[in-house]
Amino acid sequence: MDIDYGPLTKLIGTWKGDKGTDIAPDPDEEKEVNVFYETIVYTGIGTVTNAEEQTLAAVHYVLNINRIGDNAPIHHQTSKYYLKIV
Repeated sequence: MDIDYGPLTKLIGTWKGDKGTDIAPDPDEEKEVNVFYETIVYTGIGTVTNAEEQTLAAVHYVLNINRIGDNAPIHHQTSKYYLKIV
């Protein structure tokens, strides 16, 4: 069965950006500035049933943000988006 991910379909795949700037306050009232790149991967994972009443299409994502220069990870996030199938 083909799954209709609706508007989430356009997200599926790998997205990359390399022009991020993170400006964080420092305890000494100076700003810490880090330039970063990010990669986010969206994967269609099929359907799930919610409370036996809804069928939802699910897209999982993993986001990694790394500092430019030393490639140190500064953020990692994973979650899912759901879309009700009508």
